[in-house]
Amino acid sequence: MRTLEQLLADDLDVALTTYSALVMARIRADIPELAVDPEVEVAATLGTESILREFARVLRLGLEDGFVTPPQSLAYGRRAARAGVSLAALLRSYRVGQAAMFTRAAELADAHRVPDAADAIVRLGVLSFAFADAAMSDVTAEFEREREALLRATYVRRDATIRALLTGARVDLDAAELTLGHRLRGVTHRAVLAWRPPGAGEDATAGGPDALREALAAALADAAAPRPLLLSEGELAVAWLHAGGEGDPGTAAEPRWASVVTALEPLAAQVAVGAPAAGPEGFARTRRQAGLARAVARRDQARRLTHYGDVALAALLTRDPDAASAFAADELGGLAARTPAMATLRATLTAYLAAGHDRTRTAHVLGVHRNTVARRLQRVHELLGHDVATRGRELDAALAVVDVLGAA
Repeated sequence: MRTLEQLLADDLDVALTTYSALVMARIRADIPELAVDPEVEVAATLGTESILREFARVLRLGLEDGFVTPPQSLAYGRRAARAGVSLAALLRSYRVGQAAMFTRAAELADAHRVPDAADAIVRLGVLSFAFADAAMSDVTAEFEREREALLRATYVRRDATIRALLTGARVDLDAAELTLGHRLRGVTHRAVLAWRPPGAGEDATAGGPDALREALAAALADAAAPRPLLLSEGELAVAWLHAGGEGDPGTAAEPRWASVVTALEPLAAQVAVGAPAAGPEGFARTRRQAGLARAVARRDQARRLTHYGDVALAALLTRDPDAASAFAADELGGLAARTPAMATLRATLTAYLAAGHDRTRTAHVLGVHRNTVARRLQRVHELLGHDVATRGRELDAALAVVDVLGAA
């Protein structure tokens, strides 16, 4: 008399297509995400037929280990990964097939009055679990390899697209928006950079750039920022926000920047923000501006938040630090010295120039008496050797340089 294993193997050989159709029907009913993509469904059908055929071979030969997962089943795993099917759904489809075989084995044991049917069913169940586990392990490995390859390819395409946008290369904007998952046209962009200054401490640097990127994402979300495009760029976490519609930067609410800085305090991170800029060109422009703002902020670790608009002149003036320092020294003379007295005079001159050479307004801004301002300006005049009004723009620039690079 044939064993239950032989009965099921013969049944599978004769009615393989019927069994496969039964399993696929249950998959469609129980795991609908596998039936959404026609190519996945075809791969699932071929994978099901191949795995049932292999199971029949295992049953006939009485194998207990050394199972071989058919190529069609591995291809099913790869196709599912490419289609974005979850691994849980993929593995569940194997359990659906296993359940169908177990049910059919019980029916055959009853129909053929198999001796010691209960023991035979248990024996076959143990074998089916071992076979399914081996197949699922192989398919999982294939699924993960394919998904990792897809992720690597996605990162390569994304990085190449961003590099092309930032360098001004010709870009297919439809393809670029699809690759980035981020609109480029008809919107205003704002770039945000976050980084950890040197010596931030071990706790602050734990987790690397990915941890910083995730922290920046959480901080922007908490600050009511629009959904950003986020990536790690060396030591930087980079984000692009949609600041509003083209020609109307105020359409989207401005993030609560103080909240962003507070959220990043545990990482001791600094933040630099570019100005809003429209369209694909603006995507690159605001990133360059954020980089210039960062160059200024890196010279002062106490500066946690730096907007490009606040330091634009200083950023441009200090692109060549040696030349900028020489220019400031030539313009300011003794006023550039690193002493508290000279720092007070520089602050007074800065306020005076900003107030349009109005001593009363300068005194109000500084919170001192007008006569105090007059005395300080007289001392400034003596140090410079000329009237402030004769080189006001140059002095303003030199003061900005000293503010960024420090006094001589």
